[in-house]
Amino acid sequence: MRQERAGRGGRLRARAALALAAWAAFAAPSLAQGPGAVPPPPVRQAVDENGVDVIRGRFNAAQPSISIGPAYPHGLVYSSTNAGPGWFNGANSLIHQSGSTFTVSVGGGSDSFTLSGTTYTPTEANGASLVKSGATYTYTSRDGLVATFTWNSAGLPFWDATVARATFITFPDGTRIHFHHKIVPFCPGGEEGDPPEVPLTCPGGYRYALRLQSITNNHGYQLKFSYVSNVLDDRDPSTSYSTWSSVGNIRAINNAVDHCAPAADSCAGFTQSWPTLSFIPGSSDLIV
Repeated sequence: MRQERAGRGGRLRARAALALAAWAAFAAPSLAQGPGAVPPPPVRQAVDENGVDVIRGRFNAAQPSISIGPAYPHGLVYSSTNAGPGWFNGANSLIHQSGSTFTVSVGGGSDSFTLSGTTYTPTEANGASLVKSGATYTYTSRDGLVATFTWNSAGLPFWDATVARATFITFPDGTRIHFHHKIVPFCPGGEEGDPPEVPLTCPGGYRYALRLQSITNNHGYQLKFSYVSNVLDDRDPSTSYSTWSSVGNIRAINNAVDHCAPAADSCAGFTQSWPTLSFIPGSSDLIV
């Protein structure tokens, strides 16, 4: 068994969704689903006052959310919506790829580009840009938001991950959001062997497992993700990965009052109770 390696108040807002339908939180899908199981939010949306996307004729269902501090991005918020293909939350700032099309998702919205050679051309002709330098993608929106993403391919391939993960989002007023991830070597097919006589090997090849530990900003706010398990067992990869990547709760913290190390698995010793969004243990499917 491998222990994984470490690489003034708040408010809780709850919005009723349709009959509390099951939803998928930030936690990565199961091993059987494979990478990129939930598509990014649509690039074009026209949502009316009833939550209906009139372009697609679909209801954009919303689930309970949690926030801390003033309005985003000076404060932080976690929310989840479903535009039809699956549940997607604003914490999922990622780059997805489908053929030569790259979709950048930031804060629950998307922008898309087509790649030709080394040039990314915006499909919406809206003045947005995407460039890649080494292992870093830099996205600039038409409004001047700048997001940097790290390519999910370095040393080992990544399991159950999109093309790139967000590291920073910088807004024109200087507000900066930081995404803190944990990356752990993992054998998705299961290790074989009987140490010390037979050394352990990974017949299918090792991968990196990835999850989001915290989101922080330079105004002193934090969203802390805690998971069902903090152990990856390469002898039982399916079960251990499922619990390791399943969110147990999300806590919204004012770091000027209570400190919580962004990369830590858990934090304790708080001086007050912070807003917390909890999920059914072991599933990350329904909010308690």
